[in-house]
Amino acid sequence: MMNSQIGNPQIGDRPVVSTLQIGDCLPVSAIETVQFSTSPDGGNRLAVPNLPERPQSSRTRRLSSASQSRRTRQRGSAVVEMSLMMPWIAFLFVGILDFGFYAYAAIATQTAARTAAMQSAIANDVSQACTAALNELKGLPNVGSIVSCGALPVIVTATVLNAGTTPPCADCSLNATATSAQVTVTYQSIPMIPIPGVLTARLTLSRIAEVRMVP
Repeated sequence: MMNSQIGNPQIGDRPVVSTLQIGDCLPVSAIETVQFSTSPDGGNRLAVPNLPERPQSSRTRRLSSASQSRRTRQRGSAVVEMSLMMPWIAFLFVGILDFGFYAYAAIATQTAARTAAMQSAIANDVSQACTAALNELKGLPNVGSIVSCGALPVIVTATVLNAGTTPPCADCSLNATATSAQVTVTYQSIPMIPIPGVLTARLTLSRIAEVRMVP
């Protein structure tokens, strides 16, 4: 199909389009304003005004309405899916929070027992076991202001074991004169969100460590 190039001149105050394809239909009001102009290279250019927009057909309107309805249904489906998933997401978040705190508290309690037993064995004195244990547990939220170890949330018990105690020290079967420091640290956690059948609202952890004393 042949194309006629359209120049830049204007018809009155109205701008002209850049290209008109031969065979296109023009409205009657625009036919009278179609003009040919001579281009600098000697060719003819067809100048026409901007044509009015063609109104949407019924099929276009139906497609637009169907697309809008589809988007509305998709938004409704997303809301229903989020409502169904939200309890499981909340349960997962609570579980991660509780297990994370439980793991940290268990590690801190075990470390406190080992440190207290080691310092007691090196110093040949179990009286400083409470201070050593509290220094390791100070990162827990309910231990920062505690200065004694006689009641929960922190209880520290330090004992000197030898061949004549019950139980005897771990090395007493090899050396009857051996002695060791045994430290038991019991920690009670802050109230947490309970998970039925998995975690209670408050946990009590107890760890024991024994270190042979230096002769």
